Amino acid sequence: MSDIRKDLLFLLKDGPKDIRTIMGIMDIERQPLIFQLKILEDGFLLTKEAGSEEPYKLTTIGKLLVEEMEPLMSILDFLDSNDGYWEDHRLDFIPRRLIKRLPELDPCTIVDPPFSEMYEFDRMFLEKSKVSSSFFTVTTCLHPVFVSLFLELLDKGVDISVVLSRELFEKMRSEQYSDLKHLVKNRRTEFYLYPKDMHFVSFAENDHYVQLMLLTNEDYYDNKHLMLSDPDALKWGKDFFDHYKNDSLQITDV
Repeated sequence: MSDIRKDLLFLLKDGPKDIRTIMGIMDIERQPLIFQLKILEDGFLLTKEAGSEEPYKLTTIGKLLVEEMEPLMSILDFLDSNDGYWEDHRLDFIPRRLIKRLPELDPCTIVDPPFSEMYEFDRMFLEKSKVSSSFFTVTTCLHPVFVSLFLELLDKGVDISVVLSRELFEKMRSEQYSDLKHLVKNRRTEFYLYPKDMHFVSFAENDHYVQLMLLTNEDYYDNKHLMLSDPDALKWGKDFFDHYKNDSLQITDV
């Protein structure tokens, strides 16, 4: 509940420190520092020999607490980044084990295209997909260029894996039967049907980028999407795709 106490605990995680060293590092006056140290001592989180000049150090309980705090603070700092974007959008579609790894998505770029480009596919992601070895997507909507993009990627030797929502699969089977059948039967594609609700718009990944389109907390799409390219983000994206793929049924015929 206190940034000063939090910083003190993390500072002492690196080893015992006397009060003068702490004052210098934290740029804090002696009296308010002693007050915060006393609170942590009373909570059995740090200790020092009474009346001595020995450094303050974490207790066993203090060390355990800091170990638990680090991943939590990392997630909270991440959620507070990017002008609150993450706090404004639904994240309940992300499996628990990947929620813990959200900081791997930092840094990311929020793309807010102008109204005139609202229905266009991200050009950079599109071009990088064409020179990738593989393309993965989990989606609840079919972008107008998806079918032509899939066909072009197949011509370039790109392996494609697609997880569709049930509603999207039924829509494609009804309105684009021939295209869907052709794609499903191609030896370089894998199509899957996800039987549960998806609380996001789409996820896509090539060898270079991850693209995420999320719903706001009010369940609408605000036309913004995320672009990520860090190696950790690409690994996170592959694990995200595998989670949805493993919970899906493979489509072998339409």
